[in-house]
This record gives sequence, structure tokens and C-alpha cells, in this order.
Amino acid sequence: MKFEQTHKDLISYLIACIMVLSGIVLAYFSFFILHLIENSILGFISLGITFAGAIFGITQILRDKFKAYEVSTNKAIIKKLKEQEEDKKEDSE
Repeated sequence: MKFEQTHKDLISYLIACIMVLSGIVLAYFSFFILHLIENSILGFISLGITFAGAIFGITQILRDKFKAYEVSTNKAIIKKLKEQEEDKKEDSE
């Protein structure tokens, strides 16, 4: 089975959401069982939020950069093709 980019993004998003939700669940159980939230649980929550932010942010930045590169490349190709057509017209005249 071959993974496409959309599948890879979906898996990354799901893992990021699971990390954040697991941190929230741990904090909930810790607070209602022990009546305090341990430092290790706060650290896990912060790592989960940082990981999720990195996944969402990096994916979006890379997608925007590749789209911008694709647009600029397409414009350059179209410009070059128009120049070649103009050169052929000048040569035929």
C-alpha cells in the first residue's frame, strides 16, 4: 500500500490530536483523583501542545511554500514559451 501525501498529513494530524487529548485526559484524572496536577503531567501537556503546533504549522508552511514555488515556476514556463513563440514569428517574417 502506497501512502500519498494526504494520508501522511491525516496520520500526522490524528497523532497530534491524540497527544493533546491524552494530555487533557491525564490532567482531568489527575486533578479529580489526586486533587492536584503533577509536574510530569503538565510537562506532557506542554509537549503535546508543542508537538501539535509544530505539526499543524510546518505542514501549512510547507504547503504554502510549494504552492508559491509551483505558481512562480508555471509563470516562468509560460513566459519562456511566449518568448519562443515570438522568436518563431520574427524568424518566419
